[in-house]
Order: sequence, then structure tokens, then C-alpha cells
Amino acid sequence: MSDITPAEVASNMRAFMHMINSEGSLNLDLDLDNQGKDINLADNNTKYGFIAYKGLVPQSGLTINNLCQNLTYLKPNVAPEIIYSFDADNKFDSSSYNVLFIPWPLKVEDESFKISSIRPIETNRFFDFFDYEPNEPIFNEVMRMVRSAIISTIKRLGSIDLIVFPECAFSTKTFNKLKEKIYEHFGEDAPSILSGVYGKDEDGGINTASLAFTGIGDGYDTINQKKHHRWYLDRDQIRAYNLAARLDPGKKWWENIDISRRKLAVLTTPDGIKLCPLVCEDLARQEPVAQAVRAIGPNFVVSLLLDGPQLKARWPGKYATVLSDDPGSSVLTVTPLGMTLKSTGLGDPPSRVVALWSEQGKSAEEISIGEDGIGIALELKVEKTTNWSLFGTKQEKIILKKMFHSTIIDQYKDSNSNNLRTVLEKLLKDGGYNI
Repeated sequence: MSDITPAEVASNMRAFMHMINSEGSLNLDLDLDNQGKDINLADNNTKYGFIAYKGLVPQSGLTINNLCQNLTYLKPNVAPEIIYSFDADNKFDSSSYNVLFIPWPLKVEDESFKISSIRPIETNRFFDFFDYEPNEPIFNEVMRMVRSAIISTIKRLGSIDLIVFPECAFSTKTFNKLKEKIYEHFGEDAPSILSGVYGKDEDGGINTASLAFTGIGDGYDTINQKKHHRWYLDRDQIRAYNLAARLDPGKKWWENIDISRRKLAVLTTPDGIKLCPLVCEDLARQEPVAQAVRAIGPNFVVSLLLDGPQLKARWPGKYATVLSDDPGSSVLTVTPLGMTLKSTGLGDPPSRVVALWSEQGKSAEEISIGEDGIGIALELKVEKTTNWSLFGTKQEKIILKKMFHSTIIDQYKDSNSNNLRTVLEKLLKDGGYNI
């Protein structure tokens, strides 16, 4: 835990004791709405803002974000959730951080886009609402593919720190089953899982970034960050995705999801990675999320998209490079292969560019998945850089640099899920997972 600063330790203990003293018992529920209060490191009323932990310090400009090294101020419109994963045996490899990205679904059907039967507000004829509701996949086939990708990635990289799926990759039910199966294999050494999750509840449609990580107990702890902005489909997008038979291109269509209290999660790992998830529109809409991201300064931002090809010239490349410049985050944007292959309605050929990588000091890099690929393995290097504050203090900060990426082929497509479970368990037992 050496990369957690003394200020973080002291502030965390203060918040821990405040939680016990104010509530009479320790509440480890990570849903702030259920706790009835927001996480704040100061005693002020949160209507005036939050004090939170800080990662990177922007090295350009003269703003409050440059003021100090370890604490930051956030405006009250976004509540921070700074959480920690644990490595009880201290076995992590602090020099690298390995990511497996699976661009599920590999095919997106037109029928996944539906006119909403219930509208949250009444609109005139120029506006309407749509739901994204793909058919529920056969779980055994999902698990077979995931196990196949995990086995190949471990053989290639030696370990996996994070598994990523795009926006709306799974229903809540499927994601919960998936993370349970993965934890069964790895136990307390399980990689974190970040996935877009869709569904419905009493408040309407669900579109969240669900982040599962190893906490202090058995199994995964999970934090859900709701999407902050609705997707807006106009005529050009409807045509680009070949959806005119499903949604009237003469209307403007809003995604029918619940937009409630805006929260921004940051998961801090023992080796100093500060992972911040965003969901599609949240990367593009500068207010209020971008201000909060720049204030907290995560060194790794992963944006889950349901979007077309991740080309440098398109909007994800523009906004990813903004965050790479200020506060200096490394940014990975990801989208389903099914959406990139579907984006041909404006005359573009089918594309396999499913991800985009951006880091400070370099131009954005497009990442394609090869033919017959089911995933992409990325090896990231953990380095330190010097950050200066406005007052002239300096401190070493963790940053991520991309070493290489490669396509993961489905080498076990002729095997069933149960057979692959045996292969994976033997691989882990024999020491193939180099923690």
C-alpha cells in the first residue's frame, strides 16, 4: 500500500471514524443513496461542494485544481466515491497493469432498439424516446467466450488486472452471474471487472457502469455509476446505424433512462492505479462531469461506449485527448464490435476499430480487433512522473503508458463452457497466473 499517500491514509481514517460515530455502526454499503449521505472529507454541508482525494495535478493552467497535491474541491453537482481494492498478500506486480477488453456483443441486431412504450415526459411530434433492449444471450455461451479469452490472455500476459466490457454489454442478471463465476475461478486474486449494464427498475431504464473489485470480504464488492447524460439519436446517427426501419429519422430520439444524482467513482488499487469509469455521453458533455474528473485527477479513465468505430477524428478521440492533457489521464474508450460493424449507413465500410488509447504526450492510437478475434489484450506500464502544485511543491505520481496490444482469438470455440472451466482452473492451479 506504499503508493497511498499519508494524506489519504489520515483522511480515510477520519472518514471511517466519522461513519462509525455518526451512524453507530459500520455501513459498507457503497450505494450513497441507500446510506442517505454523501462521502465528503470535510464537515461542510455538501450543497457547497465536496473535499475528496486527488490523484494527478494538472501541469497547465492556474486553477484550484493545481492548488495542492492530495486533496481537491468538487462542485456540489457531482458526488465523489473514492474506493479501494485490496491485495491481502501484497502479491501484485506494480510494474505493469494488464487489461482484457472484450467488445461484446459481437453483433448488434436492429431489434435491440425499440420505441419506448412509457415516456418519462410528454413531448411534441419532433421528439420521442427509445429503449436499448437486446435479446438476452445464452449465458453458457457468454461464459465459454469469456473463459476462452481469459485463458489466452493469461498465457500471453501472465496476469489480468482488469476485464472491460462496453456500454450495455449485459443485463444486470447476466453481469451478476458473470462476476460470480469469475470470482469462483480466481478467489481473492480476481481481476476487477468493468462493464456497461442495462435493465429496468422502478425509476425507468438502467444504463450504468458496474465496477466489481476485491474488497475486504469474500466475493466482489460492486459499485454502480449511472450514466449522467441520455444518448441523443438524430437523423444522421439513425442512418449511420441502419435503424430507420426501427426509429423514425424525422424525429429526434432520446434514450429512456433514469438520470438521478450524479456520482463519479474512482477505484484506487494497491499499486496506485486510480480507475475512473465514464459512460458514453459523459465523456463528451463537459459539464458537470469533466470538471470533476479534472479535479480528482485519475490516472486511468475508461469510457464505455455504444458507438461506431473509435477513430481519432471522431468525437471520442477529441474528448479523450482533452483529459490526457488536463489532468494527464490515460484514457481508453471502448465500443462493441457489433456497433462498429453496423456503422455503414453513411457509406463507410464495416470497421473493426473497437477501442482508442490516449496518453499524455502522444497522439491517440486506434485499436482494431483482428478477424475471428473475441478480445484485445493490453499491457500497460506503470511509471512515475513528477507533478508540481501551484505553490511549488512536487510529488511523484503514478501514470500509465501503453506498451502493446494484441488480438485474442477464440482458440477454444470447439470446446464447451464446462471443459474450459476445467482448463482455466488447471492453469491457475499450476501457477499460470503470475501475481
